[in-house]
Amino acid sequence: MENFGDTSKANRSGRADGFAGYGKLFEEDLLKDITPYIDSHYSTHSDREHRAIAGLSMGGGNH
Repeated sequence: MENFGDTSKANRSGRADGFAGYGKLFEEDLLKDITPYIDSHYSTHSDREHRAIAGLSMGGGNH
């Protein structure tokens, strides 16, 4: 049975950390978490000439 009166963060978000990382700068995530993970799991070049970031923003999707 669901308890809809429970408003703890973990139950609202469905995540054990209650979105503890929400609002953290993407730059911090990229430099401290994502890039080291990729470097440790894949063969990469770490010099400036071989690093690139690409992205695509579709905006809000409203016409």
